[in-house]
Amino acid sequence: MTEPYMEVLPAVSPQQSSFDLLIAQAIDKNVSVESLERLLAIREKLNAEHAKRQFNIAMTNFQASCPIIEKKKAGALTNTGMVTSRYAPLDSIIAQTKELIKQHGFNYAIDTEPDPKGVHVYVIIRHTEGHEETKHVFMPFVERTKVMTDSHVEMATMTIATRRCFCNAFGIMTGEQDQDGFTNKEKDLNITQAQINTINDFLSQ
Repeated sequence: MTEPYMEVLPAVSPQQSSFDLLIAQAIDKNVSVESLERLLAIREKLNAEHAKRQFNIAMTNFQASCPIIEKKKAGALTNTGMVTSRYAPLDSIIAQTKELIKQHGFNYAIDTEPDPKGVHVYVIIRHTEGHEETKHVFMPFVERTKVMTDSHVEMATMTIATRRCFCNAFGIMTGEQDQDGFTNKEKDLNITQAQINTINDFLSQ
């Protein structure tokens, strides 16, 4: 069921139009530079408030129409190789949301910053009305496996942090908490003998 969209304000509000007229009249009457600067500062503040309100309305509409992203990629594994969780990769999330993002007037940029203890990721969301917001996520380095180099650790951490920051910035839901960023100790879950017997019984049937 499609959620009703909030009303989108016109590009120029009546208050902005009235204020622009006021400034034009002030220029015609040769008001002082100080007075004109105060008027321009007020107009700038008014424009910023209008842009932020448009941003919030567009974000509300986007979140109302954005589906819960389906997780298809295997994540954490037990020490026997069984999949314990699944997650949605960033490219899959973007593929399922990029048209909605564009439809509601957004564009974005992703920036990263190295840290001795992990990775900083920033997602800058801009709206066509001029307002922008930045979301930040810091993630400590994932636990290194025997086959991972320093570059592999940094890249894996950056991938997980970017996905998390992107979802946080747009309020995108992917269902239950994923576990692809958990440590290997957390991934190597033990299976009891009783569980093994149950699985064997099921397979034999």
